[in-house]
Amino acid sequence: MLFLKMAIMAIFKNILMGLGVVFLIIILLIVTFIIVKPYGIDTIKIISVFLSKNPVSNYDHPYLTTQQESILESIGIDTKRVPTTVTPELQKCAASILGQTRVNEIMSGGTPTIDEMLKIKSCFQ
Repeated sequence: MLFLKMAIMAIFKNILMGLGVVFLIIILLIVTFIIVKPYGIDTIKIISVFLSKNPVSNYDHPYLTTQQESILESIGIDTKRVPTTVTPELQKCAASILGQTRVNEIMSGGTPTIDEMLKIKSCFQ
């Protein structure tokens, strides 16, 4: 009788663990489709960009590395539209979103984060 109770408990435990895994997968899919997709991020491409030693880009921008171009393309920014000079309009747009201090840091050689690139994406369109 004790053996039967232990077997039933083990089966019940395995069922709950399986349901937990399914629930976790569903949550990850929801996060991917609700949070990532509206930003235009190609999750498959961005993962391959970070894992690849030789990323491929569709355009050779004069001031961006191939990896930077690939990252921008994976988040939905057309690198052909990324200006080769920073116009006053672009600087104003970026400053209104990121703040003038951060724009000055980026213009002095600082690297913008992916979050910042997503925020100023509208300035390039």
